[in-house]
Amino acid sequence: MNKTITLIFSMFLALALELYAQASPDAQTQALTGNWEYALSVRVRPEMRLYEGFQREISNEFVGQRTWISIGHRFSDRSRIFATLQDSRIWGGNSNGLSAIDTGTDFVVTDKQGIDRKIQESATDIREAFFYIEDFLFPSLSLKLGRQKIILGDQRLVGHLDWLNTGRSFDAFLLRQAGGIHEIQLFGSIVREGNPSEPNQILRNNRSAFDNRQKDTYFGGIYETLNFQILLVDIYGFSRVDYETNELHTFGLRLTNRTQKNKLPEGQNFDWSIESAYQTGLRGERRIAAYAFGLIAGYRFQLGLPVRFGISLDHASGDRDPTDNKHETFDNLYHTNHIFYGNADQISWQNMSGASADVTFWPIKGMWLKIAYWYFQRASGRDAFYAIHGGPTPYANGSEKLPLFHELDIYLNYQAREYLNFEIGYSYLYRTGALRDPNLVKPTDADMQFFYLMSTFSI
Repeated sequence: MNKTITLIFSMFLALALELYAQASPDAQTQALTGNWEYALSVRVRPEMRLYEGFQREISNEFVGQRTWISIGHRFSDRSRIFATLQDSRIWGGNSNGLSAIDTGTDFVVTDKQGIDRKIQESATDIREAFFYIEDFLFPSLSLKLGRQKIILGDQRLVGHLDWLNTGRSFDAFLLRQAGGIHEIQLFGSIVREGNPSEPNQILRNNRSAFDNRQKDTYFGGIYETLNFQILLVDIYGFSRVDYETNELHTFGLRLTNRTQKNKLPEGQNFDWSIESAYQTGLRGERRIAAYAFGLIAGYRFQLGLPVRFGISLDHASGDRDPTDNKHETFDNLYHTNHIFYGNADQISWQNMSGASADVTFWPIKGMWLKIAYWYFQRASGRDAFYAIHGGPTPYANGSEKLPLFHELDIYLNYQAREYLNFEIGYSYLYRTGALRDPNLVKPTDADMQFFYLMSTFSI
């Protein structure tokens, strides 16, 4: 069924592009006019994680580097073609010897369970490669087709995840139509394709061609925005179908007074945003019934210098009975969670309740200092503690206590030049409740600390 839908859309798109070309007799002339655009970004970030996973035996430190080289062309009819080459690497991670000759090595490590795992410490790939057409088929409709970032709302469910070295991109189409107070976006993407008949598809782990085919995953949706100047309303629906047996449908609503490109209008001091989502569908033989909501609010005032005090509340349902026919764990989809749930990135918007208070100071132009306190617990003691990537961790297994940890974040950001930014951060995560339970299957024995120093050069 999904293959059929994809084929029909592809045929429609090919026909639409042909009609567009025929309707634009000056297209070849326009291709020679317009403006070229170039961009370069280099980000270097040393990180240190002490007692990661609340285990005294696990500490990691590394220097990550991400490089973007972008080139694009804007045509005189407002169409655009754009591509970004991304190189993501760990310093010293792409050499298999002291000679440092090899520049692209994957190596295999054996974990504690005796399983060999291939570790990729560097990757060069296309982060974005798309073309964009304004007034596609009719005025006010635009088409964006190719590998692209998709950023919707606050990025709680669909975002670029640029905090990571690799980030996230979708191989997708996106149609956008805007007029008056409304903007609607319709998109579809192939997240994973396992077609064994294609020469560039590789059968992994000795799976049969049929088994490999089951790995197809499709994700798409519709996102409507209504901007009333004093209130912005987002209404959305997403669907993800994978393995031909699982389907997940997400319906949500977001309200905020940040109506100026997700920023507060000039002259206002109180900002707020509320988002809630419900999920249904099938997970194997189990029916999905899950929900989540989040609230962010803040007030900015003068105290000799600009200050903002903020709070947040977050909740995502967990499975109250893993043995019944109902799956109640909320799925965080394709989020950018680093914005929301603590700087150390230890928890996801799944089976969790969290609350925070923070204060931000702007001591001088181009600099801000933020101090934040977080408290996290599980929503259901019978469900897992989910990590930032959405998978369950083993660290609360054996305990039905809800509390997990407290987190204190301190970070300073300085825009030294228009093209140069520095940021330094420190987090301390204090275990409580379930993570100190003596009945844990995998006991924790240390509080976690996280430190980073990031510099970003962009032109």
